[in-house]
Amino acid sequence: MTAPGIAIGDAISTAPYLKTGKLVKPVTEGMVTDDWVSLLTREGARPTPEIDLFCQWLRGEMAHFKCEVEQALELKQELELKQEWAQE
Repeated sequence: MTAPGIAIGDAISTAPYLKTGKLVKPVTEGMVTDDWVSLLTREGARPTPEIDLFCQWLRGEMAHFKCEVEQALELKQELELKQEWAQE
């Protein structure tokens, strides 16, 4: 083991690293959610300033990413409508 740390990822992007042992999944449970990101802590764990700072940063990053995705989807819908109108 080189250094302990945290990796955040989905099953697809982390699979090769789990397979080679570069990442270790510390729990067997998985989670399916409609949320963009879920933050989980150990039951009874006390928050630290570092954890709070990380959570604030992650929430900000995900809010920004969500806005970008929503804007891209709106643009895609507009382009599709324009293409439909052009075909009529």
